[in-house]
Amino acid sequence: MLRACPDRDFQVEPGRPRDIFFFISEVVSGAWRQHFGTQFCSLPMTERQYGARCAKAILAHLLPSWRAATTTHFVVVRHRREVVGAALYSTSASLTSIEVVVVDERWRRQGVGRALVTYFQRHTPAGGSLECYCTTKSQVMVRLLKQLGFVRTHKSVECTIANGQRIHAPERWEWQAHYAPLARMQLNAGIQDKQTKAQASAHAA
Repeated sequence: MLRACPDRDFQVEPGRPRDIFFFISEVVSGAWRQHFGTQFCSLPMTERQYGARCAKAILAHLLPSWRAATTTHFVVVRHRREVVGAALYSTSASLTSIEVVVVDERWRRQGVGRALVTYFQRHTPAGGSLECYCTTKSQVMVRLLKQLGFVRTHKSVECTIANGQRIHAPERWEWQAHYAPLARMQLNAGIQDKQTKAQASAHAA
């Protein structure tokens, strides 16, 4: 089912099998720019980590018998049938976790990330929380989260793991539906206002 988004006629919808390659290739590209862990610079590693999860999420959307046992979801942003962004996220009774967000390089800073995050906000159950992790290189995403009412709960820290390798744990950002009812109302009102204007412009044309 398509869900119209207010920005540039973006639509957020469940991913399809052919969208998996777009998602994986963007994760690898993002890893080389340090937006994701360095282990995802490897295409085979990324395919193993995320390919099967995306496929299971697609099957769960298509097969009702799978849905109750599946907590992972894969969605994409389309603009005039072109995939311009995608996200993998997981859900539980009270928490929605945005695991990975990717945006086509040609569409960065055009509202694709905002379309995805506001989609998650609208679908976070009342009383639930929405979380997102960001590396120190993902400052554009951090600014977006701040604008949309997220609060940082954990700073990025450097850790040493068992083999002596040092890794950076990402920042954690959280948005809670129950303490942001006004923000939710404003979000929905803004969406309706933009949709009304878009419809009026279409009729005028």
